[in-house]
Amino acid sequence: MNSTVECQFYHKIGSCRHGNKCIRLHSQPENSPVLVFESILNQLHTNQLDSQTNYNSNSNRNTNNGIKGPNYSGYSFKAPTEPIRLSPDILNMLRELFIEIAIIAPIKEIMVAGNTSPHLLGFVYISFDNEQDAAKVLEVVSNRWFDNRPIFAHYLPAKNIGATLCRDNYRCRRGLDCNYVHPVKDIPLSFWNELFSAQLKSYLH
Repeated sequence: MNSTVECQFYHKIGSCRHGNKCIRLHSQPENSPVLVFESILNQLHTNQLDSQTNYNSNSNRNTNNGIKGPNYSGYSFKAPTEPIRLSPDILNMLRELFIEIAIIAPIKEIMVAGNTSPHLLGFVYISFDNEQDAAKVLEVVSNRWFDNRPIFAHYLPAKNIGATLCRDNYRCRRGLDCNYVHPVKDIPLSFWNELFSAQLKSYLH
C-alpha cells in the first residue's frame, strides 16, 4: 500500500480505528472551522449511559444531521443497541463544555458521537463561523483540562461536520461500532435551546 495515500477515515472523522498503526497518512490541516474533541465525554458508555432496548423513532428523517443552534430537531437512525440517552451527569458535562467554548468564540454547530468504537468513544465535534474562531478556541483549550483530564482537540480535515456521518444510518449493521459517526440524537431540544439562546444573548450585549 502506498504510504502517501490519505486515510479517508481520518480525513472524514478526524480519527481512525487503526490509530498510529494505519498504513495511510493522517494529515493534519493547518486550519479548519471544525474542531474534534477526542474522548472528552469519556464516561459516555459506562455507568453514565442509559440505554433503551425498545424504541420506535418518530423523528423527522429529513432533518440536518448536526445540531445547528436552537433549531435542532433530532437525528434518527436504526441500528443494533440504539438509540441511547445521555444521563444527567453527561448532560451537565456537555453543558459545561458548551459554555466554556462559547465564552471563547460562538458555537455554530455541535454534535456528540454516540459510537462505542474506541476511536470515536466520547468524541464531540464543534464547528464555528470561521477558521479564525476555531483557531482561537484550539489555542486556549490546548492548555486546559476537562473532567480531570487534559483536553485533546484538533482540526477536522474535512472541514464539515456532515462528512463524519455514517451514510447508511438506517441500514447500518455495525450500529454504534461503526467507523463513522452515529450522533447521539436523544438530547432534549430544550437543552440546546437553553444553551444557544444564552449564547446569542451573550454576544448581542
